[in-house]
Amino acid sequence: MKTMLILLAIISVSFSQDIGISKIVRVYDGDTFYANLYGVPSLFGDTIGIRLSGIDTPEMRGTPDCEKEMARASRDYLKKRLEGACKV
Repeated sequence: MKTMLILLAIISVSFSQDIGISKIVRVYDGDTFYANLYGVPSLFGDTIGIRLSGIDTPEMRGTPDCEKEMARASRDYLKKRLEGACKV
């Protein structure tokens, strides 16, 4: 709990500047992608996993083949949508 509070304090101080996506690294499935962000302390690493709020798509791991097929389709859709997004 103490570690979490310290982390929250670092985040609140560090995020006083603009934050944005500088590069989409990869799209994992229809609701999760990995990106390089600017304006985020290097404490969090270069590539950050981002899960879309309010969207739940089939998972790539641990699911039957028919669900994996749907997961691939949703991943491809998200990838296409992100490629067409505005760049900063």
